[in-house]
Amino acid sequence: MTRSEKRFTLDRRDANISTDRCEHDFILNYWQLKEKFSKHYGLFDIVPQSETVCEGDVLIFRDHSLAHQKTADEWYVDAQFQAGTERNWTTINVYDSNTGILAVYIKKEGGPCPFLTVCKLTKTEKAWLRWTNGNFLTDTVLDENQWSAPKDFGDVCPNK
Repeated sequence: MTRSEKRFTLDRRDANISTDRCEHDFILNYWQLKEKFSKHYGLFDIVPQSETVCEGDVLIFRDHSLAHQKTADEWYVDAQFQAGTERNWTTINVYDSNTGILAVYIKKEGGPCPFLTVCKLTKTEKAWLRWTNGNFLTDTVLDENQWSAPKDFGDVCPNK
């Protein structure tokens, strides 16, 4: 099994999420959370227990991600992640406007939508997310393509 395949393998430490905010269920995959921990633990002010990522760290990260889901106030159920790039995914993007944190889930029919990533949006990323009704692009991708909101973005806007 490749590292990429393992990230979405079911594990007893996964967390399943159901909400009345969306018809889809979600899953916080333990192995994907472990993969993302080193880059994103600071979003939730987590202090790692050691220099290497341990199970306890990942479970704390999972629990903070669950709490984020409950406080998120902007749900983009027909969204995209990195639209217009090679890393494009159809996603459900869950944003908490109070913390600026966005969680991204791969949209999947017939099963729970797996966790892809979490990040704190910059001012430009937040403007783009709202202007395109949920398409998340990083500042780097926006700069590379010389995109800024609001403007006519043509086919990049997913819901027009």
